[in-house]
Amino acid sequence: MRKIVNYSFYLILPNKIFTIRPVPLYFSEKFYRKFAMRSFLTRAKHKCGWLAIILLVGILAVQTKTYAGEENQVHFSLTNHDGEPVTEKNFMGHFLLIFFGYSHCPDICPMNLSVISSALDDLGSSGTRVQPIFITLDPKRDTLKILKSFVHHFHPRLMGLTGSTKKIQEVAATFFVRYERSNTKTSNSYLLDHTAASYLIGPTGKGLVIFPHNTAVTEMATTIQAYINSHSPAQ
Repeated sequence: MRKIVNYSFYLILPNKIFTIRPVPLYFSEKFYRKFAMRSFLTRAKHKCGWLAIILLVGILAVQTKTYAGEENQVHFSLTNHDGEPVTEKNFMGHFLLIFFGYSHCPDICPMNLSVISSALDDLGSSGTRVQPIFITLDPKRDTLKILKSFVHHFHPRLMGLTGSTKKIQEVAATFFVRYERSNTKTSNSYLLDHTAASYLIGPTGKGLVIFPHNTAVTEMATTIQAYINSHSPAQ
């Protein structure tokens, strides 16, 4: 069972903490507790300064594992929109920016994918170190042809991934992504309620940051650039 505190979801720089607001829709209670801890740390910094943060993190580090531990390595075995099998090993050495959704999504998915696309453009040449990925939560309707057309609408380097229902469920659970059908009219006409967040994964496959829905383009690009700067090309 994962511990409550998760340090890797905080990007701490000399003069700023990039805070992460709670992500809407279906996160587990444990996950909400992690974000509650983040809010507490932010308030502590504001009221008591960095000394309080250092002391608190030191105490918590004795009691908990960080998100960057071995158990938090990202693992998946899926199929890209060209029909080729891919795993996390195909992307070692690159940052991953992952969003879960589906092509029939009327608003949330297009909004978040547009932010990802703009953030990658803002990164300029640094953006080539980031592989954007869209994982469908609706493999039944998102055929390879539909998936390929959908992702290329947002960014030429955005890769669509799909798989069996079981594999999608497994990778979604890894990221605490929850989803379910809603507004079901027929077996092929439905919407999905799903977690709306983008996930930044480091070059070694460890989770780094969650960007919630409504994250600004500049905030996403600045955060990613800071992580890129902290990793040498060899990592």
